[in-house]
Amino acid sequence: MNNICFKTKEAGYPIVISQQGVDSFTVQYGKQFDRNLSYGEAAERFGLCLMHALSCQGKIDNRTEEEANDSIHSEEVCRA
Repeated sequence: MNNICFKTKEAGYPIVISQQGVDSFTVQYGKQFDRNLSYGEAAERFGLCLMHALSCQGKIDNRTEEEANDSIHSEEVCRA
């Protein structure tokens, strides 16, 4: 069994999750393949890949709160 469960393309790269059997999944992100993952491992890996692709496209802001605050402070200093 090699069932593609979900497939999308973000930032020009495919993101695919497929199931090979009971509690056995593969996540593909571009040329990266993570095989023999449990349900939980696959869910985490798939989420990380999707979030990375979205941040690369500027669709989400992946800065930490500290990084964002530092950025705001730097802009205020530059305006002074």
